[in-house]
Amino acid sequence: MQKYLFFNIIILKNLKNLKKIKSRDLYFCMTMKRLLFLVNLVFLFIVFFACSRKTTNIQYVVYDPNDSGIENENKVPSKNKEQKVLESVVDFSKTLIGSPYKYGGTTPQGFDCSGFVQYVFAQKGISIPRIPVEMAKISERVELKNVKPGDLLYFKGSDKNSDVIGHVALVIENNNGKIKMIHATTSKGVIINDFDEFDYWKTRFLFATRFPSNIILEQ
Repeated sequence: MQKYLFFNIIILKNLKNLKKIKSRDLYFCMTMKRLLFLVNLVFLFIVFFACSRKTTNIQYVVYDPNDSGIENENKVPSKNKEQKVLESVVDFSKTLIGSPYKYGGTTPQGFDCSGFVQYVFAQKGISIPRIPVEMAKISERVELKNVKPGDLLYFKGSDKNSDVIGHVALVIENNNGKIKMIHATTSKGVIINDFDEFDYWKTRFLFATRFPSNIILEQ
């Protein structure tokens, strides 16, 4: 840049001197002026092109009103949609406590075990089969210790020597292995029990399942 300015100054001084020369040299003077103009034009073009090639990295910061600005390794992640849906299923199931038992029943006026489970899921827009065997077929098996709210527990019927599914219940809580379930029983209707509260259920337990995400989120 300094060399360029110095070059311009020299040219301008020479042009002033050229004004003193004879008229026959005026043509040369005009030629030098045009040359200076072209040199300036080329220089400006080079500067403009160089500036336009520069890029600026802009970092966009999204403000999170829930972020205090302090890193917290123990911060609990937000609940996903599937978990919220299952919680709503569990919460709704509790509103039906005390509903009477009715063989083949599928309404609050009377439920059987599978009719109750199908009904509570249906109220949240989730379509599942009516029969426990069919429920199990479209589900994924999970270990009893790993069940969570929204999972299903399957039991033998009155004949504990049979491997046929005779009863189904909905898991509503698993607190370090302390499992609570809600189900429609023949004697008391819809109630909540601890899984290990009675030997009757422990000795008849078959397996546990969990509906896949595509079924839970289909609503």
